[in-house]
Amino acid sequence: MRVTRTQRLRAGLESTLRKRILRLMKTFSTYRTAELKAVYRVLHGQLRAHLELLDSDLLSDLQTYLQELARTEGVDVSDHAAWEDWLAGGGASAPKPLALAGGALN
Repeated sequence: MRVTRTQRLRAGLESTLRKRILRLMKTFSTYRTAELKAVYRVLHGQLRAHLELLDSDLLSDLQTYLQELARTEGVDVSDHAAWEDWLAGGGASAPKPLALAGGALN
């Protein structure tokens, strides 16, 4: 199969765009821990209503990242109560629970 000039140009443009997008993307470590905890708690709280979140790589990666942070602060993440407390604001560097118009996030 012969590759045309247009196909080469398109492939080059797609590669350039992909590189630009990757440079613009942030990693979890660039966000405030309080912000990540709030996003995680909101998403996790919606699991029953949105079963597709169970298979979400984003939610899984976020949980893994937050659990590593919690471990570095001495939290036993296998202890559900300790994990929940850390997410909700327990621990030395953890934020206070956020509140929305409809009530507190848990």
